Amino acid sequence: SKPILEMIILPYALVPLSWILITPENSFLVPFIWLLDGFLFAGMFVATVNLLYGYVPTDARQPGYYACWSAMVNMGMGIGPFLGYLILDRLRGMEPVYLLGHGFVDIHFVFLGAALFILIPYLFISKVPDTKAVTPLYVFGQIIRGNPFRYAFNHYIFQSSKKEKSRRRAVKMMGLSKSPMAVSSLKDALRDVSPLVRKQAVIGLGDTHAPEATEPLIHEFENPDSELRVEAVRSLGKIHTAKSVNALVKALDDSDIQVRNAATLALGTVGGKNVKEELYL
Repeated sequence: SKPILEMIILPYALVPLSWILITPENSFLVPFIWLLDGFLFAGMFVATVNLLYGYVPTDARQPGYYACWSAMVNMGMGIGPFLGYLILDRLRGMEPVYLLGHGFVDIHFVFLGAALFILIPYLFISKVPDTKAVTPLYVFGQIIRGNPFRYAFNHYIFQSSKKEKSRRRAVKMMGLSKSPMAVSSLKDALRDVSPLVRKQAVIGLGDTHAPEATEPLIHEFENPDSELRVEAVRSLGKIHTAKSVNALVKALDDSDIQVRNAATLALGTVGGKNVKEELYL
């Protein structure tokens, strides 16, 4: 939540600035500005709510905290237009200020003030502790890896569909999206009531090739009561990390011959000098 806010606030401040550059000649850009405004505002709102949810008490005081936050947000949304009107009224009739060949008039300074107000939270967001947060660069890397649109679409299908076939296909496509963001959804799919969906979730974790999928696969392999230990071992072979290799080497001594065979084949696909030595032992 915190890194999302850090990523979005600065671009969102550019939205009111873009209104300054609108002229009758480029007015076709107005719908795109509104689209960008809605997209960034929605992201900020969701990230803020998630961040707040991590701090408010879980006891009976929780509704009071949310009510207070909602009241302050709506109060700000009400005061903002009125404040903008007061500024515009004070500046009405001013002479244009020319900069880089562009004339700035009264309403342009209102938009400039709006951009500055948006930047104020950015000065304080770094002071907000968030133990679960990662860096904005890491979040950006998660987004650009794989196909996030395929993941998002199939995540929606998986969450909304009640048909086993549809959920199974959605889980498969989430894995094939190769998006690290799919790992969390695939972990949730491991608890699905359908054994076919659970099996596809294990396969999908391997299909992501994401290092983040290593831990849930190892957990599935090490669970003696799991019926998906063989599939988990096969999927570990698709993730070439030190942890996955160590788990596969451990699987070579498993009491289940199917697990041992799967580990041998998986290590064969991983390759490497150390792996070959383990296979020859």
